[in-house]
Amino acid sequence: MSLKEGNSLTTPTNDEQNTQTENQFSPLMNNESTIPTKSKYKRNARGVLAMVSGKPVNFSSYDETENAKSNAILSKNVRRRRRRRDNNAPSEELGLHASEVTKNFNHEASEFTLFYFGAPYCPHSLQFTPVLANFMHDANSVKSVDSSDADDATATLQCICILDSTSDTNNAKFCRGCGFHFLQSDFEDVGSIRAILSISMIPTVFVVNNKTGRVITDWARTAIEFNAEGAVEAWRAGKDGVPISRKVCTIS
Repeated sequence: MSLKEGNSLTTPTNDEQNTQTENQFSPLMNNESTIPTKSKYKRNARGVLAMVSGKPVNFSSYDETENAKSNAILSKNVRRRRRRRDNNAPSEELGLHASEVTKNFNHEASEFTLFYFGAPYCPHSLQFTPVLANFMHDANSVKSVDSSDADDATATLQCICILDSTSDTNNAKFCRGCGFHFLQSDFEDVGSIRAILSISMIPTVFVVNNKTGRVITDWARTAIEFNAEGAVEAWRAGKDGVPISRKVCTIS
């Protein structure tokens, strides 16, 4: 029902009802970027980038074999703890790996920064981590060049892994061989980063445009799993990269 002049109520005609229906649902049918997903609210992540840029963080270079080995051990530890129902059950240890170094993070070295929130005890995180590592490796195999000088070529993606764990040993195992930067459990701004990005579940991946400081999407995990080939181009266009079929399944 609609309110007309004189405060009288009249019943809308069939044409008015059809027009209202079309106006309500046309964004869903015509424009992928207007679908009301949680990634639509645009947050400014300049503060988050400032918290990590120039700060010493750990880095593990990409090594698919080491990642598979580490992931298998962590998965076995999760299953072992579940069987024993004891969070203090002994874990199989990994030795230090030469690829793990500490260096200052520079957000200007890539187009996008992925903020990956997971946990060494989370089976879904353990399952998704190799997928993300391989996706980043493939994306970075083609450099993004903003100038004619090849020496100025920057990587497409960098990833900062922030884990829900107080064990730096497990954090290192989780990121081993992935090509991720990862924060120590005592990194002073971890709580602020979580608060600004409003983490509600794990695993979650945020994509931040390093030039504008804008959060492009917090649906990057879905985009990577179901649209790996088109995700980066979608992010460059300011879209979340999630296929329309996955959005319909999510919001229905």
